[in-house]
Amino acid sequence: TTLQDLAKEYDISAERVRQLENNAIKKLKSAVAA
Repeated sequence: TTLQDLAKEYDISAERVRQLENNAIKKLKSAVAA
C-alpha cells in the first residue's frame, strides 16, 4: 500500500469514528434530557 492509500483508509476510518462519537453523544444527550 502506498502512503496515499493509507491516508485514504485513515480518512475514512477517522470519519467513521467521528460519526460513531456523534451518535453516542446524541444518545447520551437524549438519555440525559429524558
